[in-house]
Amino acid sequence: MDGADPSLRTLHTLVKTIELSTAPIITVLCSDLMTPLKHKKLIYTLIGVHAGLEVLSAFFGFIFSVDAQNVYHHETFYWVYVLAYASGVLLFIGQLLSESSHHYGLYRALVIILPVFSSVGCSSSTAPECASCGRAQRSMF
Repeated sequence: MDGADPSLRTLHTLVKTIELSTAPIITVLCSDLMTPLKHKKLIYTLIGVHAGLEVLSAFFGFIFSVDAQNVYHHETFYWVYVLAYASGVLLFIGQLLSESSHHYGLYRALVIILPVFSSVGCSSSTAPECASCGRAQRSMF
């Protein structure tokens, strides 16, 4: 929606708020479905606080903002979102490795390699010279 008609700014802000507040929740829910989480109350409280901060940021613009021209921007505290999302992904990978070693034993290396491959594919798409490589990797799945 970047650069769309400025009258859609409220919709753009709403969509970004939903996107940034739910992305970390999805990884935690997937982890909890795979194996019940230890410290469930603490983890869900932290995820709830993060979602609340994202909602506040929609009004005050400290994590993200959408300017008058309807262009999305990362703000000073965008690292809060990155930390929440990365923590959820690490939790999910940890749960995945734990379950795979319990059930699959010898194939644990494969379970480690798959997230690494995905991470390399995603990170390569951010560098201009590797963008086509990243797009090709993502289009295979």
